[in-house]
Amino acid sequence: MASYDETRYLRSKAHSLCQGLKLRLSEFDDDFPAGSPGELIRITTVFLERIRDEVEATSDRNILTNFFRLIDTLASTLDLLDNAHTAQTPRGLVQFLEEIAGNLYPRSCLLVSPSSTYNYSIINLIPAFSKLAEDSLSASAAAALTSTFPKELYVVRFPRTERDNVLNHTVFGHEFGHPIADDFIADHERQASFASRLGSATQKVQAEPTLKGLLDKAADAVEKTQLLNQFVDTVATIHRRGLQELVSDAVGVQLFGISALLSGMDILGQTSLDSVPRRLPYYPPPRYRLRLMHQALEAEQQLSNLANLEFPAHLTKVQESTRGLLTHISHIVSEEPDKSEIGKHPIAKIAYEWLEETLPDAFQFATNRLKNARYNPNFTDGGFVALIERLALHVPPNEVGTWPNLRAGDWRAGLLASWLVAISKAVATDGTPESRLKELQTVHKLALKGVEYGVIQKQADEHLARQTTQP
Repeated sequence: MASYDETRYLRSKAHSLCQGLKLRLSEFDDDFPAGSPGELIRITTVFLERIRDEVEATSDRNILTNFFRLIDTLASTLDLLDNAHTAQTPRGLVQFLEEIAGNLYPRSCLLVSPSSTYNYSIINLIPAFSKLAEDSLSASAAAALTSTFPKELYVVRFPRTERDNVLNHTVFGHEFGHPIADDFIADHERQASFASRLGSATQKVQAEPTLKGLLDKAADAVEKTQLLNQFVDTVATIHRRGLQELVSDAVGVQLFGISALLSGMDILGQTSLDSVPRRLPYYPPPRYRLRLMHQALEAEQQLSNLANLEFPAHLTKVQESTRGLLTHISHIVSEEPDKSEIGKHPIAKIAYEWLEETLPDAFQFATNRLKNARYNPNFTDGGFVALIERLALHVPPNEVGTWPNLRAGDWRAGLLASWLVAISKAVATDGTPESRLKELQTVHKLALKGVEYGVIQKQADEHLARQTTQP
């Protein structure tokens, strides 16, 4: 009669869990907006196969039970994949995100999946997967596994409640800016100017009356040094967090133009505009962020050109709401209670004085990285107004002209045109709340179709151009 062998039982359990997860992964069909969900399935499946090999090679109970937790961690991919199919993730959203990612991060993969929380984010899964492999597998097995990973596999999350509102998804320009901001920070913190400005910030901390009073109350020199280091570390953290968010905002503006400002207004307008970065995660005040975005657009005269644009008579309501909105935004960013609030808090004040010294170099760094991806709107040739006219006729805003002389515009122009029409619908006073909401939802659907058609047309044109240049 065979005796009970715990090691064999634990191995069997690990194999069963691996097989169960592999089967669930294999059940996903190909109804995804793009191919990257399949890439996540592939690398997770390969990971599970490596785990099964390692299970047979060990009799250590701790290692075997750790594999259970590892498999449970990998099973979280099911939640991402469950929502990544076309029933939950609009094809147009994935298309425009891949268009942007292809310019900024060539050969990267995207998996787009909605979330129940109201948050937009982009995270590269590969570093986390690589660390899991290195921490749980033998060195040779981990190296063999990670060599099969793509360089970047970004998981893009967006609020499920905003699934059909492709206009707000222009906020992903900000999310795509985070790796660029991190690259700048890594480079900047190696420069002599960083050390010099950090030294200056330290001197300000020591001289600022409130902070100096706290330092002087320290029991001894050791406590005083520890407290000073704590203050300076907080200043440096606020400075770094400011760069991460503000450079990302600048990237969003360069990728999507005025649409980035409008999505920023929509999302940041749900919060206090003047909240001070006093505690983690040290977000800059929303008004401060909107002001810098506004300044960047005004420097290129995008806002003034839009404000001066003449609309035909049947689009008077769109023109009036557009000009009213631009006036409203100008009023918001011209007031400075956010700066007053920052000035009341010594550590934040010192950090933001330092931040304003660094931002010009940071913005130039971002501009240099975006040469081939920037959106430069054209408000002068009548094409932009024609996109608004198409929306008024309930036609997707993806091309202008009359057949057979149709031409596709930049799909980002269609998004901005849709924003302006959507705002006019949102602030309308005629009809009922239900009828106005229905009209707004129609604009969202047309905007999404416009992106889908625009990206497909662009890809087709590029394909045909390559065909004609090949010998």
